[in-house]
Amino acid sequence: MNGRNGLALMFCAAIAVLGLVGCGGGGELSGPGMLFVTTADGVAIFHAASGLTGEVVPNRYLAGANTGFGSLNLCSNHVALPANDLYLGDSIADAVFIFRPASTVDGNVAPTRLLQGDAVPLDDPVGLVVDTTRDILYVGDSSKNTIYVWDDASTLDGNVAPDRTITGMTTCRDLALDRHTNTLYACLGDEIRVFDNASTRDGAAAADRVIAGAATQLAGAFGIELDRNRDLLYVANRGSDNILVFDNASTINGNVQPLHVIAGATTDLSAPIDLALDVERDHLYEVNDVSPARPKGIRVWHNASSVDGNIPPNRTITSPGGLLDDARALTFISG
Repeated sequence: MNGRNGLALMFCAAIAVLGLVGCGGGGELSGPGMLFVTTADGVAIFHAASGLTGEVVPNRYLAGANTGFGSLNLCSNHVALPANDLYLGDSIADAVFIFRPASTVDGNVAPTRLLQGDAVPLDDPVGLVVDTTRDILYVGDSSKNTIYVWDDASTLDGNVAPDRTITGMTTCRDLALDRHTNTLYACLGDEIRVFDNASTRDGAAAADRVIAGAATQLAGAFGIELDRNRDLLYVANRGSDNILVFDNASTINGNVQPLHVIAGATTDLSAPIDLALDVERDHLYEVNDVSPARPKGIRVWHNASSVDGNIPPNRTITSPGGLLDDARALTFISG
C-alpha cells in the first residue's frame, strides 16, 4: 500500500468515526454546497462547503487502484448537472474518467465510464466542461493546443474519437461555458478566446472575441470561472500571483482592464491555478499551484463580485495529513 492509498484509508476510518459518509457509501448532503478538490491521484469531497473553515476531514475521498487514476490534471474537474456526473482529466492515463453519481461517489471504485484508447487523442487534458443543454463534452489539451469536442456526453464511453476539434491555439489551460448562449471561453495563458456558436465550431475557425493586451494584465493565466448572473469572468492569473475579474463577460473584447484585481500579501495568492464559484452565495474558491513554499489549502472570499485589492480571504480550508497540499482543480455545486 503506497503512502497516498494509506492516507485515503485513514481518512475513511476518520470519517466513519465521525459518523459522516463512509468510504464506498452514500448519504444526503448535510448542508449548503459540495466542494470537489482534485489532488494528483484522488478527489477530496467536502459537504456543507459554504460554511467550512480551518482543518477539515473530507466527507468522501475518491482514490485507489480501482479508480485507474494516473495523474489527475490541473483545472480538469467538472460536475455536470442534473446528470450528476463527475468528469476528471488525467495526463498520465490520457483519459477522461466519469463517475456517477457525483453526489455520493466515494472510495476505491472504478469509473462508471471511461474515455480512453487509440481513437481518443488526449495527451495532456487541462480544462474540461460539459454543455448539458446540448449534451457536449469539451476537453482542452495543452500539449496539442486543441479543444476536442464529443457529442452524446452523457453516454460517452470507451475508445471514441472526438466529433470535432477546435484548433489554431498556442496552448489551452482551462475552459468555461455559457450554455444558455452557446459561448465557450478558452484560457490560453496570456489571452482568452471566446467562441460563439461553440457547439458547431470545428477546425481552425477564428475566435469571435479575444481578450488580450497589456491592459488586461493576463500573464500565464490558468483557471477561469464565469458568473453569468453578474456577467463576470474570473481568472486565476498564475504568472502575476493575482485573480483578475472582468465585467461585461458576455461582450468583452480586446485590450480591456479588469474591473477588480485581487492581489497582495494578505491574500496568500501565490501562482493561483484554479477557481470555483458559488454563484448563489457570491463566494469564490481558489487553490495555488503545487510548491512547498506556497500557501496551502483552499482560500475563500465572500462577496466575491466586489472584492478588490489586498483583501484576505474570509476562510481557508485545509485537511489533516497534507491531503490538499497538491490540490490542483476545484468544482463547487450548490445543494
